[in-house]
Amino acid sequence: MFYTLKSKMLFTFSLLLVVPFITMVVILSEQSKSSVEQIITSSSAQTLEQYAGYVDMLSKQIEDIAFQVLGNELSQQWIESRSGTNRQLSQNERYALNARVKDYIAQIALSHSNIASISLHDSQGFVVGIDSVYEHVQYESDDWYRLVKENGPSWVGSHIDPYQPRHLYREPVISLVFPLVELKTLTIQGAIKVNVYSSMIQQPLAKIGGNEWSTVRLVTPSGDTVTDLSGTAEELLEHRSQFTALVKDNESKGVVQLEGNDGTVRYWFYRKLTIKDWILIGEITEKELFHDIHATRRTMLAIGGGVLLLTIVAVYWISSGMTRPLSHLSKAMRKLEMGDFHAAEKLDIRGKGEAGYVLHAFARMAGRLQRLIRDEFTLKLRKQDAEYKALLMQVNPHFLYNTLEIIGGLAAQNKTEQLMDVTESLGQMLRHSLKLDTDIVTVSEDMKHVRYYAKIMECRFEDEIKFEIEEDASLQRVRIIKFILQPLVENAVKYRREDEVPAVVRITVKRDKDSIIFIVEDNGKGMSAEQVHEIESDARSEDAASVLGSAGRRIGLRNVLARCRLYYGDLFKVQIRSDLGKGTTICLRLPISEGIDDVQSAAGR
Repeated sequence: MFYTLKSKMLFTFSLLLVVPFITMVVILSEQSKSSVEQIITSSSAQTLEQYAGYVDMLSKQIEDIAFQVLGNELSQQWIESRSGTNRQLSQNERYALNARVKDYIAQIALSHSNIASISLHDSQGFVVGIDSVYEHVQYESDDWYRLVKENGPSWVGSHIDPYQPRHLYREPVISLVFPLVELKTLTIQGAIKVNVYSSMIQQPLAKIGGNEWSTVRLVTPSGDTVTDLSGTAEELLEHRSQFTALVKDNESKGVVQLEGNDGTVRYWFYRKLTIKDWILIGEITEKELFHDIHATRRTMLAIGGGVLLLTIVAVYWISSGMTRPLSHLSKAMRKLEMGDFHAAEKLDIRGKGEAGYVLHAFARMAGRLQRLIRDEFTLKLRKQDAEYKALLMQVNPHFLYNTLEIIGGLAAQNKTEQLMDVTESLGQMLRHSLKLDTDIVTVSEDMKHVRYYAKIMECRFEDEIKFEIEEDASLQRVRIIKFILQPLVENAVKYRREDEVPAVVRITVKRDKDSIIFIVEDNGKGMSAEQVHEIESDARSEDAASVLGSAGRRIGLRNVLARCRLYYGDLFKVQIRSDLGKGTTICLRLPISEGIDDVQSAAGR
């Protein structure tokens, strides 16, 4: 099917229209992907920069508040009273000082909406919060207290602070832990803890994540989240080595491409903050990053599929108008090649223009060719029939001439009884030969003719000749052409050896599958190989005129072979075996049509 013109046109036009379109889609989508990646990287960096600026501003503000609390005279008095430097204060004065410090830090907390609470912690476990005073608090083992003693001002991630007001006990906070320094002695006497609501940092972070990323996290260098209590982020655990490399990298911002265990490609956009080396990481999958690009590509491919479908329909419509007439013409030519002229002449003509003209011309040509072949075939049949009649008429006078010679010889010898037998046999033979309404007889009729001839020859030559006839009784009703055997028997008699050896002529009629076989054998003079070759060549020739005009020897044999050739065509086979001085065997093979008794003719093939 691919080698048809229609298939080639469909393939070619589809290739020319669709392949460039798909190539353009792929190229544009790849270029768009690169451009979008650059745009998103730049946009993401800007977003992270804005958030980092917000956190830095917030941390600066909180640090200023811590400095303000630390430098306040009231705070220093409290530090001195707790460190033992100021021993002049009574117990009641200390209680009053605690109350004034509590009111002071509460006032500062209320004046700054970002502040959740402020608390002062001395080294002996005494805490002053914005609403209460706590004694005997064990916080020296807490990480935040250790950090401030070892590293100075430190930030603590999201946690629950028990020293906040009661209504904030369950509210996570992020804390700036600042050394509580006695300015007179410059010794650290504890810590100032300024708490900020975790939501102050988490809400802007969540808003950023909802707009652009799958997740956005603020994490410590160890991987713990800063803004919630969930501990280490799961995605950081999965890509621990990449995260460690990111922390050690000197770059403050950038993007890292990762591939998860499930094959999902992810991108980390990161920004390192100045607060305690916190790292802001925004994560987005490649699918989400290039969602619009993939959607556009699918749309363009869908359009390409539609274009392909429309192209196929259009090309099919166009090619059908061009190839349908050619298809009809091709089918008609195959019919014509098989000899079906009627189908070629009745060609379905629907094309217009050049295609229609070709179909009309071919139909007319097929009609003319059919008439010419019919006329030529008729002429050939008539010529063949005329040649056959001429050959048949050639046999009759030749046989009659030979028989009359026999009768004359018997009369000269005064053999009256033999003469009567020969005359009676001759009459029967003449009655058979003069029956001109048909050229077809049964095997039985032709064998009677042979027996009459054999009787005539036995009357003439007496003991000098002997006939042996073997006939298959099942073949008696098979119809064949006239005078096949008698001319062959006559030749065998004519060319017998004239010596003391009696002439023997053996006639056999038998069946071999779908053929009838006639064999005539004699022990006569025989023929040379050249003569046998010449006769067999004449038997294969379709020119009957050479036999009609022949004046040579063995005219009877040539006549029989020529008539069989004309009537049976290539279905007729002959085999001649002959040796000089030993005799000749002639074998004729004629086909029998399957299911009938008639011998199949060349015209009926």
